[in-house]
Amino acid sequence: MLRKDEDNFAALNEKALLIQEFEGTDLSPRAREVFELSIEKNPRQQRALYWLGYIEFMGGRYQTAEELYTRALSTGIWEKQPSSPQRRKDLLYSRACTRSRLAEEGEKATPGGGRQWELKAIQDLEAASGAPNAPLLENLQKDILPGGDLHSVSVHHAGAIQEVIRRLG
Repeated sequence: MLRKDEDNFAALNEKALLIQEFEGTDLSPRAREVFELSIEKNPRQQRALYWLGYIEFMGGRYQTAEELYTRALSTGIWEKQPSSPQRRKDLLYSRACTRSRLAEEGEKATPGGGRQWELKAIQDLEAASGAPNAPLLENLQKDILPGGDLHSVSVHHAGAIQEVIRRLG
């Protein structure tokens, strides 16, 4: 497919995901390159932006991941078709996790330095939790545990987290 149409960004996305699967790692440099090429071909698609954000997040590059998730949220196209409300919620949740990790880094650098990121993470969680959603609720319940992506936010904003849990349940 790529030999026939070198601009087929959707096929590039599939190739990158296959590379990750074949190499057995989410941190594949080859997959990253292919997602970057896909974004070069079509910068207004959520799919490659999401997966590249995920690679950055898993590599501990939270600022870059947050920027990629924000870019993905700024477009309403998943790949070639319109994005779904569930994908938007998933992107918001991923960005909330990323912002929570940025808050942790900010706190380590300066006491109180992560507060702005915590508040942004809560905003994302609130936006993602407008209706019951079992998969997001399951992820949230894991991510608020010690070591989880949203643990620091859950410690400092327990009431807001409980409200998100109630809305997702």
